[in-house]
Amino acid sequence: MESCKSQSHLESVTLKEYFERILAENQRAAADALAIRTSETERRLDLLNNHAERVDTIVEKCVLRSEYDLNNEQLKEKVTNLEKFKIVMDTKASQASVYWSYALSIVTLIMTIIALVHEFQQ
Repeated sequence: MESCKSQSHLESVTLKEYFERILAENQRAAADALAIRTSETERRLDLLNNHAERVDTIVEKCVLRSEYDLNNEQLKEKVTNLEKFKIVMDTKASQASVYWSYALSIVTLIMTIIALVHEFQQ
């Protein structure tokens, strides 16, 4: 009996109503798809805007190649000068230690001579 009711229910829907219902469902589905697509597009645009801000920040922190080369050459020159200065200072330090050893040798020699003279006088 239910099959008769469902068949009678199906028979009671006209072809026009059927197509109108299908058309309405398609329009709702299209509207839903458009809303989803719009929200996804907005999400992606927000991501791109954030990425653009990060790129701008990075570009602000970057140095031009010509400016880098100029500063790099100046730094290399300063490092070379410091290395030369270190070599000179090391040489002076080693020369100073040579002079100190000469001075200590002379003091030791003088003390030895004094001790020998003192020993022979007694």
